[in-house]
Amino acid sequence: MSEVAANRICPWCQSELTQAAKVCWRCGLKPASKATKGNVPAGGDRANPISTHPQSLLSFGLSSLFLTTAFVAVAAALVAALPGFGIGIAILLAPPLVRTWLVVGRKRQLGQHVGTGQKILLYLGSVATTFTILSVVAVASVGTFCATCLGLVVFSGGSNSNSTMNGLVVASGLLTLTVVSLLLWAFSKWIRARWRRDTRQD
Repeated sequence: MSEVAANRICPWCQSELTQAAKVCWRCGLKPASKATKGNVPAGGDRANPISTHPQSLLSFGLSSLFLTTAFVAVAAALVAALPGFGIGIAILLAPPLVRTWLVVGRKRQLGQHVGTGQKILLYLGSVATTFTILSVVAVASVGTFCATCLGLVVFSGGSNSNSTMNGLVVASGLLTLTVVSLLLWAFSKWIRARWRRDTRQD
């Protein structure tokens, strides 16, 4: 019997497996049968696998563990040296790490190998995106609030009564909230586009 004919077929994703394979290289399923090519055993269809489920989005290997360990080490060092600053940086750097796990997990579900270098690039890209969004939102918020307050003070003729000042603050806050909401809506479309780009099937 030829080597190809002796190989098995994964009952979940239909990928070809060698006889020695204990786990499907593409979806992570542990085959429970020695099905030959084109012969999926009963109960082994893609909608109802006969064994364990494929890898989840949060499954990761040794290189991902190293990346996570490095992140924890850097965050711990920052917190120990500068507690307030370190905690803030750790909070900002955690979402990009989670996104990197999700992207890597999705790529593995699609049968794509993700090397250590690619994981680092994905993480750095997510960090850059996070800081860009926060910087733009912060500058836009402060700028909008200050400009609105100044404009309303000029428009009101410089009145500094309590009712006037309270009205200026409320109006400036509402306009700032509107600007921030529009920015977050625009950035959400950008984030979804980046997710589709990073998880597309090549």
